[in-house]
Amino acid sequence: MLRKNVASQHVFFGLVNATTGAALTGATVAGHVGLDAAAQAAVTGTFTELGLGQYRFDPSQADTNGDFVGYIFTAAGAIPLNANFITTGGDFRQAANFGLTDIDATISSRSTYAGSDTAGTTTLLTRITGAVPLAVDYTTARAAKRRHRRPMQLQPR
Repeated sequence: MLRKNVASQHVFFGLVNATTGAALTGATVAGHVGLDAAAQAAVTGTFTELGLGQYRFDPSQADTNGDFVGYIFTAAGAIPLNANFITTGGDFRQAANFGLTDIDATISSRSTYAGSDTAGTTTLLTRITGAVPLAVDYTTARAAKRRHRRPMQLQPR
């Protein structure tokens, strides 16, 4: 998952040598991005080789400015690699509101419960006349099923 229209994110990927199938090291990687089904454009972010055929792409803000983001990474001698993302406006590292401005971190500000019994709750409780069964054992359920079966009908020959 990527955050929409935000820089300083990372996409990790590996490149495979198209001839040998081994990890491809020392490659100069190029990338293209398609945003929301628009035509591809060259990415403006940066690539870093981490080692053992693994690379990191740090997309620019413009490289993530879409709801649906598709990258394709290529290098000489490599099998092209495709990566697709659905972006989000949230920042899940922020515990209070996930970075979403429409979420009020103080849930109690919307509560209408005053902390004491209300007329509606009292009325509901007076309608319950006995124990409320929460589960039915297997034997009872099977017996009830047998009582509701249709009688067997004979078929004419």
